[in-house]
Amino acid sequence: MTIVPGFSYTNAAHFAKLSELAYEKSETVFKKTIKTHGYKNIIYFDKSGAQCYGLEHDDYVVLSFRGTEPTTANDVKADLNIIHGKDENGITIGSVHCGFRNEVDTLWPDITTWLKDKKDKQIYTCGHSLGGAMSGIAASRLDGAICYNYGCPRVGTNKWRKAFDKEHKMYRFVNDRDIVPRIPPRMMRYKHAGELHFIDKNGEIKRNPSPFRQLAIGLCNMCRNPLRIAEGIPDHNMGDYHRFIENWSNKK
Repeated sequence: MTIVPGFSYTNAAHFAKLSELAYEKSETVFKKTIKTHGYKNIIYFDKSGAQCYGLEHDDYVVLSFRGTEPTTANDVKADLNIIHGKDENGITIGSVHCGFRNEVDTLWPDITTWLKDKKDKQIYTCGHSLGGAMSGIAASRLDGAICYNYGCPRVGTNKWRKAFDKEHKMYRFVNDRDIVPRIPPRMMRYKHAGELHFIDKNGEIKRNPSPFRQLAIGLCNMCRNPLRIAEGIPDHNMGDYHRFIENWSNKK
């Protein structure tokens, strides 16, 4: 798979696929599924309930973090640990969600060891849900890393967001009524980092719509069908993210 420099929807579709595949617990199945994309070195990090696949290509490296599995106690614990604190391994300005940070910390020694001889390659991080949050924190710790995430919750405070956006790139996808990107609440000082790509109910993607535009879309949809608010959980499905972005990339 050839990744073009900077942003593209082709890139986004590929990293969406990797984020979906990150839920695969069998390293053998994962490797078999992804083998046609040119990755020559694949490793599975699995420790204390936190998981990530590392993939090495000739020109770049990818860290694909697994998202929340509701039946896994460790994931539920991480999601519920919503206080924020300093990330001593990354951006120390502002603070991040402690549950998400702790998940990354669990894997970090093994990840950094694996990356030692790959410093000359571009690093991408990706993930869905909890995995998206982990990918953002991981990117903040790696010089020049680029993050693509899907259905990602808010990760850090406003000071952390500003510091991240100054030094790093994040492309953040939200599928229509997906409820997860709306938590943790703003009243707890959480903010989203990165550039928003909003997928509307028709599968069309709006690049960095203004907050007023987002509000208008939401109100319009609610007026047309008040019951659509109940779609907040179904809209979080990673398979739908992958399908919508793949379709959109084929149109571009």
